[in-house]
Amino acid sequence: MSVALDAGPLLTELEGALPRAGEGQLVSATLELDTEVDPIALASGSRLATDRWFCWEQPDRGFALAGIGTAAEVVSRGVDRFRDLAEGCSRVTRERVAAEPDGLPAGAGPVWATGLAFAPEGGDQPIWSSLPPALAVLPEIAIARTEGRSFLTACARPEAGIDGIRGRLASLRSAALTRREKKK
Repeated sequence: MSVALDAGPLLTELEGALPRAGEGQLVSATLELDTEVDPIALASGSRLATDRWFCWEQPDRGFALAGIGTAAEVVSRGVDRFRDLAEGCSRVTRERVAAEPDGLPAGAGPVWATGLAFAPEGGDQPIWSSLPPALAVLPEIAIARTEGRSFLTACARPEAGIDGIRGRLASLRSAALTRREKKK
């Protein structure tokens, strides 16, 4: 099901920020939505087959967070992988050009999703072969719901331009994460 979100102000903020950013510098914009949304349904329905994506929900707290696409990625291996990831994520976000409301709650705004192997060189089973020992992904689109409020964040780099984000926002749709069984 398509979702009608007014992402115009978010795109306007991004378009204004992109020219102020240097090559490779991250630009992000966050917008509080007028309506409460289901981040997991949006990510499930909007992700592309080639996307990295994630979702996380704490129903008892009314919290949900999801992200699709990749605006930035930090990868490491070896015994220093935790430090490398922390430094890489800090480097990417420290100098970013941002347009966001003051006082964002936890989970709103640019967020990193990480995956870490217990072993310094990663898992040795075939199921883990496509994943590095340490990976942090900053999604192009992040959707957060917390404290009865919903937020939409878009991240881009000047060299990528705005067209990809515009297309993603226009094609947001909601779909169940898992198929529901029909009652007989």
